[in-house]
This record gives sequence, structure tokens and C-alpha cells, in this order.
Amino acid sequence: MPLSALQCRKRHLNAAFWESSAPDRVSPVMLFGGIRPNQFEEKIMAARRSRTYRLRLSCEGTARFIDCHHRLARLTGSLIPYGATLFVAMLLTQGADPAEIAAEISLAAARRSRSDREHFVGASDELSSIEAAVGELVEPSDLLSGRPSQAAIFIAGIAIMASSEDKAIMAAFDRMTRLVAQV
Repeated sequence: MPLSALQCRKRHLNAAFWESSAPDRVSPVMLFGGIRPNQFEEKIMAARRSRTYRLRLSCEGTARFIDCHHRLARLTGSLIPYGATLFVAMLLTQGADPAEIAAEISLAAARRSRSDREHFVGASDELSSIEAAVGELVEPSDLLSGRPSQAAIFIAGIAIMASSEDKAIMAAFDRMTRLVAQV
């Protein structure tokens, strides 16, 4: 389980049961049905940067992404966010051969996975730099005329994750956990 998820769980459990966990703690303020974290926790949350990434997937692409997500959740033995699946897919893509990435982007299956149907996935801000690095890897390829779009890179990443071995997926998941913990 990612370190950030453990810290988040601990913070919310402590906030929910604040009387038993810290009797000298100031009473939390309820805002819109949730507990407002204290000022120290707000600074920690502000330091962790995340953003929402847009996936434009067809029904076939969505099914492939969900299959990858289910596989990763099974391998880790925990409930993971969808952003973790996308992050792992991009880490696997970053380590792949540029020709393989370009081939995945140009394949007909990749074109069938794209659509105007939008899905939003939250992940670490680090994912954008990894996606940019993957885009720079495949830019000078003969198979592609220019730099591929972010959506095409994400779809190629999902395809590469789907064909990866369990050992490689777990190694990428461990790397993601370390990268997110450093932020």
C-alpha cells in the first residue's frame, strides 16, 4: 500500500476518533460534512501535489484500463486508486523500447481505444514529467510524424501494462510508491 494512503488513513482515523487518540487536541471543526484538518495537516497536504489527468477512452479502452487496474489491485492485495494504475502504466512505458511505444501508439487497437468519452483520473503531479519524458522518447520515430498526444501516450501505456509480466508490474508499483513518498 502506498505510504501516502497509509498516512491519509491514519489522519482520517485520528480525526474521527480524536478523543481517544489525543485528548489534548483541539476539537476539529466540521465543514460540509467533513472534518477540517488542523493547520499543520493543511501544510502537509499543500506540499503533496496531485492533479487530474484526462483519459479519452472508448468502451474497449475503458475495459482494458479496468482490467489493468484489477490486475494491479490483485497483485498488490489492496484497494488502489485508478491514478496508481495509470502511474504504473507510464513507468512501464518509460522503461520500454521507443520502437515498442511508437508501435503501440500507431496500432489499430490503440485507435479503437480512443474516443471523445472522457474519464478523469487523479494521480501524483510527478506523472506529467514521466509522460513528457515518454513523449520525448518516441518523438524521433519513423512510425510517428510528430510528438504523440498525451492521450495517445496514456493509451500506449495501458497497452504496454496489459502485456507486461507480473514481476515488472510490481517493480513499477514499488518504484511509484518510492517516488510518491519522496514528494
